[in-house]
Amino acid sequence: MANKWYLLLTAATLFCEMGLQTAKPIIMQQILLEFENIDSNGSLRRAGIFSGIFIITTFLALYFSNTSFWFSFRMGLRLRVAVSGLIYRKVLRLNQKALLSTAAGQIINLLSTDVQRFEYVSDSAQLVNRR
Repeated sequence: MANKWYLLLTAATLFCEMGLQTAKPIIMQQILLEFENIDSNGSLRRAGIFSGIFIITTFLALYFSNTSFWFSFRMGLRLRVAVSGLIYRKVLRLNQKALLSTAAGQIINLLSTDVQRFEYVSDSAQLVNRR
């Protein structure tokens, strides 16, 4: 149940962040249109309101961006720990002949370098939705 909640929370955070990042250019367009028609007094007031909305949207997008980076980093660490545990359990169950044919450096390489790729992928996957 906790994993479903975590997945739902991650999806909601990502959806909010993407929605806010999409809304920012639209709000900026409205600000520029209001400043273009500055001849009326109400136009300047609407431009100020849109500017305030833009500032609030920027801060909310920053919050959701930071939160989604944290979720992504946490997921990468969880994957790394899980795969390291799987490799450790597999090494403990190997028979004597297989242990003699496998060098200790191969196992250390699996645990240090190859498993760390999960962490890199989770950090890099977060940047994909920004482009």
